[in-house]
Amino acid sequence: MESEFKTYVLMIGLTLLFIWFGGLIAGRVGMAIAFLVAMAMNFYAYYYSSEQVLARYNAFPAHRSSSQNYTILSRD
Repeated sequence: MESEFKTYVLMIGLTLLFIWFGGLIAGRVGMAIAFLVAMAMNFYAYYYSSEQVLARYNAFPAHRSSSQNYTILSRD
């Protein structure tokens, strides 16, 4: 729970910084554009970051039949 809170605070902080910087460059229109871009980047990071990490390390899903030791450790 605490790590999720830290993640949300970091994402909100970086979004506000991005919006502030957009406001410095182009005023209210820049803030609106920065907000839209920040929301798109946050959406992408939230939903696709796990796939990027797995692709980076050439990982693949483990199947229950081929990895009995791992499935025993991961069951509830």
